[in-house]
Amino acid sequence: MLASIEAGRFDPPWVRDLVKTHGIGEDDMRRLLRKFARRGDVHQVVRDLFYGRASIAALARLVAEHAKAPNGAIGAATFRDASALGRKSAIQVLEFFDRAGYTRFHRDLHLLHADSHWHESI
Repeated sequence: MLASIEAGRFDPPWVRDLVKTHGIGEDDMRRLLRKFARRGDVHQVVRDLFYGRASIAALARLVAEHAKAPNGAIGAATFRDASALGRKSAIQVLEFFDRAGYTRFHRDLHLLHADSHWHESI
């Protein structure tokens, strides 16, 4: 399963797709993915979508690279373009970074925490 998630890179398979591929029930799959998340192998971006550690680290680096000075902010459209994600996926990832404390949302922008090196610890 981890290989399937990492192979998806910025477009990992949803839980329902992993269930079909690996023949495990949805509840069992969610339990297993939450276990992987506790170990740090994956990150749960939304309920049934998990990104691999390397993919989230790469997306975090994109946020840092494209956050504009002086406030270190990135908008959803800029992140969408930099990551080549769709609008919905880009917003889901940015909201994940807000919840994780890597960024914080303020007036249509996601502000990079000045002291955050979160992506380096992934």
